[in-house]
Amino acid sequence: MHDEFLRKQEEDKYALESVTQELERLRSDLGELNLWIGIRKAECVSRPEEKGRRCVRILVNDSI
Repeated sequence: MHDEFLRKQEEDKYALESVTQELERLRSDLGELNLWIGIRKAECVSRPEEKGRRCVRILVNDSI
């Protein structure tokens, strides 16, 4: 019984490590996405006449 408990504890440890790694990967991806969005917004603000309605939609939707 104790051996089974230890085995399950070890499995839980590996599952937790796996989930933690996946969360870190997703956090990194989200950071990259936020950076990309920030760059696009800056482009829209600096050159709205070149971007047309698409930039206006991005900026309006973000402020809602």
